[in-house]
Amino acid sequence: MTNIKPKVLYVSINGYLGGAEKFVVDVVSEHHHKKSIDVQVLFFSKGTALDICSKAGITCFLYEEKIRLSRPWSIVKAILWMKKLVLKEKINILHGTMSYAQILCGAVSLITGIKNFWYQHGPVGDFLDTFATLFPYDIVAFNSHYLLDQQDKIIKFRNPKVGSFVVSPGFRDIAVSDEDVLKIRTEHLQKNEQKLFVAAGRITAIKGFHLIIEALAFLKQQNPEILSHIKVLIIGSAQLEKDIAYEESIKLMAEANKLTEHITFIPFQQNINAYYKASDFFVHTTTISESFGLVIGEAMMQKALVIGSNAGGTKEILKHEVNGLSYDSTVVSSATQLKNIIIRVMGPAQKDNLIRLRVKGRESILQNFSFDKTIAILEKHYQDLLN
Repeated sequence: MTNIKPKVLYVSINGYLGGAEKFVVDVVSEHHHKKSIDVQVLFFSKGTALDICSKAGITCFLYEEKIRLSRPWSIVKAILWMKKLVLKEKINILHGTMSYAQILCGAVSLITGIKNFWYQHGPVGDFLDTFATLFPYDIVAFNSHYLLDQQDKIIKFRNPKVGSFVVSPGFRDIAVSDEDVLKIRTEHLQKNEQKLFVAAGRITAIKGFHLIIEALAFLKQQNPEILSHIKVLIIGSAQLEKDIAYEESIKLMAEANKLTEHITFIPFQQNINAYYKASDFFVHTTTISESFGLVIGEAMMQKALVIGSNAGGTKEILKHEVNGLSYDSTVVSSATQLKNIIIRVMGPAQKDNLIRLRVKGRESILQNFSFDKTIAILEKHYQDLLN
């Protein structure tokens, strides 16, 4: 058996930097750095993810025409364009990010015979996922065991001959300078006894940032002394029109509850790891059962103590009182639960336990979610597909 250097085209519908797109950026950057495979990326919209890959010297392509399932000809045009591209570039493996990309990659695979690797980042179970299974794929990967179980329950057209497995995204151990940490804390904390809480991610309703505001509003009414020692940074940007409306609503919510002294909204930050490391606590508030919870692992890697959801794939990372603290962020009482945890962690009696949880958080990521392991698994599957 001869090992052939794979030439892989990663296909991402979105050019902005959400969780799935960040995975693409991190993985293709590592492939490019190692030179173990020949990697290229195709985006169907502009954005930060495309910019980062281009600046890293990775070969990138951009398809700028809009595609919609409601306009079948737009899909056909994109497929024919992709077919020309993969034949010209001599691509031998397609890596489709989520179901929309799988529809395009599957069609191109059907026409050309090129191997097709479908990666599901979640959530799953809508019409697009079911429709995408009708197009051929050689392997389907999931970012958590939770997501794999969900897909098995929902999707009815799985080809039993197709392999499926879990590839957790993995986390890089990114160094952050003490100067950056000091700058953030000096800028946002007015007194030494204040604690810095950070929440980060794409600003959209399912990320639940409003729960933080509700929890602080409860504190303002019931425990104003505790609130006086709290500063919260909500970091991220809205991408879609509905998300922009949500972002505006939570800012108005903070103003209406007279919390602007305690909450600062910061746009998307390239150097988000510095904010993780500068924080005393990282707060995760998703209102759905997320498939993985990328920000949780990133924050733990920087020794932030995570207060996060106990629903979905996040349970595979965050263990209550083992490497962090968790609560049910998907129920009506979520904000009250979050408030009670905040009261608890602000108490001086918790100091030693919080130090222990920070240390265990980082250790658990290093042991169980190595980024190098993720890359090795992906590259092995690419090699196996060609052999």
